[in-house]
Amino acid sequence: MTRLLGWLAALALVAGMVMGFGVAPRESTQGNVQRIMYLHVPTAWVAYLAFGVVLAASVAYLARRRAGADRLAHASAEVGVMFTGVTIAAGMLRNLDRATAARFSFLLSTPAIGAAAAKDFYDLMKHEGGIPPDMRTALLVGIVVSGITGCLVIRFFMNYLRRGTLTFFVAYRVIFGIIIIALAHFFRFTC
Repeated sequence: MTRLLGWLAALALVAGMVMGFGVAPRESTQGNVQRIMYLHVPTAWVAYLAFGVVLAASVAYLARRRAGADRLAHASAEVGVMFTGVTIAAGMLRNLDRATAARFSFLLSTPAIGAAAAKDFYDLMKHEGGIPPDMRTALLVGIVVSGITGCLVIRFFMNYLRRGTLTFFVAYRVIFGIIIIALAHFFRFTC
């Protein structure tokens, strides 16, 4: 399922690029910069759609306990993350600053994060007997500390994006992607 969704996502991305950069006419005022919109807006919609599938498949998994729904949620999350990255890149090509493009991307990820948290909480309450009374304080402190830490990391990252570049992160993602593709090719991993 992951492989199929990956190929479909790549095909949609290529089709969007061909239509946006090859077929669409050049806009008289903005020139070629306006063509990026033909890529930026659809990638945002695909990311939203992928995270919507994550939410729906997670709810289906919680309701019926079918492994296929869980695999679909996992595969859709990967597609959503990929298209969120493309949305950031396309937004920067449309002359959005890095911080604005990243803020938009964070907003795209919110439904998936909420669905994952709801699924984990449901699993804890339903299958592990709930939260033991002696662990409730630790859980509450963990939630508060992780929330504060997450906000601080996002604030640091947004400040970094205002001053720094994403060159390191791009190189990391490209190198890591090549390694993952090579491992998948050589070892034939399957879901």
